Amino acid sequence: MEAWFFGEPGPLVQELEAAGVPSRVLPFPGKSPVALLRTWQELRGSNAEIVHLHLWSRTLRWTTAASGKKMLLHLHARTAESGRAAGPKIPTGGADAVVAVSEAVARHASGKRVVVIYPGVEAAGALAGAYGAQVVGTACRLVPVKALPCLLAAMAMVIKRFPNARLEIAGEGAERTALEAESVRLGIADHVRFLGWIPEPQDTMRGWSVFVQASWDEGFPVAALEAMAMGLPIVATAVGGLPELVANGRNGWLVDASDAEALAGRIADLLADSEGARRMGEAGWREAQTRFSRQRMAESMAAVYEQLASR
Repeated sequence: MEAWFFGEPGPLVQELEAAGVPSRVLPFPGKSPVALLRTWQELRGSNAEIVHLHLWSRTLRWTTAASGKKMLLHLHARTAESGRAAGPKIPTGGADAVVAVSEAVARHASGKRVVVIYPGVEAAGALAGAYGAQVVGTACRLVPVKALPCLLAAMAMVIKRFPNARLEIAGEGAERTALEAESVRLGIADHVRFLGWIPEPQDTMRGWSVFVQASWDEGFPVAALEAMAMGLPIVATAVGGLPELVANGRNGWLVDASDAEALAGRIADLLADSEGARRMGEAGWREAQTRFSRQRMAESMAAVYEQLASR
């Protein structure tokens, strides 16, 4: 197996190399004939039988199809980071198999039958939430689709009821400066910590009481799943793949995406009831060990590889 990246090298390149997975970085083909030709030549010269694409770029699909390799197209989202609503249907032409991270994303694909394989995690050995600490946490890219202004507005309401409550935001992105300014405008800057990008957020999550996933759309919320695997109750917006992870009233609460007041109410409910928060966290923690286990994900993906290889 070899991992290819397009564009600038990121931290994942070094992590994979350290784990023994050969990696390389290529210019993104885009509309550059030179980069397109190089990608095609590299694919043709590779001894790989299957190319597992995590980008649904038309250019990459065409280049992979032209290389003569079998193509597995993996769909992770249905909305651009800069948008709110799902975009046009995702084309899957040329792919030999298609996998999606959720039913919501699968329904947004056109063409071939799509296999849904949920991301998997390793659940913590025991519940790890700080249920009585009144610390609300989230982890995401700081981009418009994540609806973080709605979360800040909700926290302003929560803090009126719980003056010691605070919000920790793990992640980086182009919206950080605007979000910091919004926390000042709302008068809650002293209650909000921007933690920056944290590659392994589990230790940070141990100090959280509740995990919040406020988004305008989600393919599948991996950060929320990681929090669930730690035993945190989830408060989330009922969009995209989130209702496939959060069972309303069992392992968390779902609210309308534009309803900051409802978001605040559900956060406050969990801060006020640490025992109820623990029960919800435990329900999610157990589900992470079964339905969303890493082993189950790996076995499902291996089955897709085997089907492709046998054709």
